[in-house]
Amino acid sequence: FYRSIDLGAQGSVTLRNLDGVVLAARGALGTVVGQRIARQPYLAALAQAPAGHYWSGGVVDGIDRLITYRVSDTVPLIFTIGHAKSDIFKSSQGTVYVAVAGIVTFLVLIAMAFGVHHQMRLDRVRDNLRRSEARARERAHKLELKSREIVHIAHHDILTGLANRVLLHDHLDQAFARARRNLESFAILCIDLDRFKIANDTLGHQAGDVLLQQVAERLRRCVRDVDTAARVGGDEFVVLQANVAGPLEVAPLAERILQAVSAPYDIGGNPVIISAS
Repeated sequence: FYRSIDLGAQGSVTLRNLDGVVLAARGALGTVVGQRIARQPYLAALAQAPAGHYWSGGVVDGIDRLITYRVSDTVPLIFTIGHAKSDIFKSSQGTVYVAVAGIVTFLVLIAMAFGVHHQMRLDRVRDNLRRSEARARERAHKLELKSREIVHIAHHDILTGLANRVLLHDHLDQAFARARRNLESFAILCIDLDRFKIANDTLGHQAGDVLLQQVAERLRRCVRDVDTAARVGGDEFVVLQANVAGPLEVAPLAERILQAVSAPYDIGGNPVIISAS
């Protein structure tokens, strides 16, 4: 907004930090952005008061200017406006012009400080909004993960991770529906573990849980992705084989399951042998 200020032919407007480095400039000093201008007249005036006037003495570029400055109350910045001495005293009304220029400059500096402060408030509001949106997205993601976890627990056996009775019944209903609609066949294999009770009583319930987990993993490796392996009791399992053409496709799966389950187990360094029927 300070672009509309009449600075004369050799006037200047600058925005500096407290070290005197020019951050932005307009007018004859437009080429000094990034340079540190902290000469004696400037330092002497700044040491006396946070706002006021001083004559530059032409130490920067040889042009003597009346510099009006003000240190911002809200941000670490210094605003300056300079009017060339030759422009000020062009007419007999130069003295009046100095006073008016000082008043206008003071008002402009106040407006600039207010504008900077207002922009900083807007930036803080935007930052708070971005942080709030990020927290909301994080909460929504956690709720979604929790919802998925609840659904998984409701449909799977907690110990083995296999399907439970609820999920097995749901897949059976779907298999019957496909059979009626598309005449697709399916097979149900019921599996009981033989000698599991002996191993569980001998080695303890914790070892028995590990044994059940290893049995479940072997069942998972035997079936396809379209099949369902479920634990329906303590040592009782069910495999739903989907989309089979006939009994000849069921026998190989049953044989793989019997061989896999009957292979020796290592439970805490103890060899365990069970079988399935």
